[in-house]
Amino acid sequence: MAPKCLAIAMLLLVAIIELGNVQGISADCNASDIPLILLKCRKFIKRDAPKLEPSKACCESLKEVDLACLCDKYITPPVEAIISVKKAIYVAETCGCTVPPSGAKCGSYVIPAPGPTATLLGLSHQWH
Repeated sequence: MAPKCLAIAMLLLVAIIELGNVQGISADCNASDIPLILLKCRKFIKRDAPKLEPSKACCESLKEVDLACLCDKYITPPVEAIISVKKAIYVAETCGCTVPPSGAKCGSYVIPAPGPTATLLGLSHQWH
């Protein structure tokens, strides 16, 4: 296995282990395929990667996920060592997903209020 593939596989494995029971997450947070989400979105939420606009495949994998549930129950310090919660929130917003409200915590990250530009453009947090 090439070093890059091995690193990705290790990242996915560690994230899955740290997230705990994948089936429990799926049932709790409407995240039907955590490994698929990690596979499709890893380069957009990795802690040491640049901030990038997510791909269509990443957004599709996030369609039904309850991000507030994931934040409340599964974003732990070991998970935060692997992913950037700030980037994950950015990805969710960019994909049109519902995100926790301003001031809510996702792990240790506090969701900021939308900036004036985002509010003017109608890009503030979405609620269903």
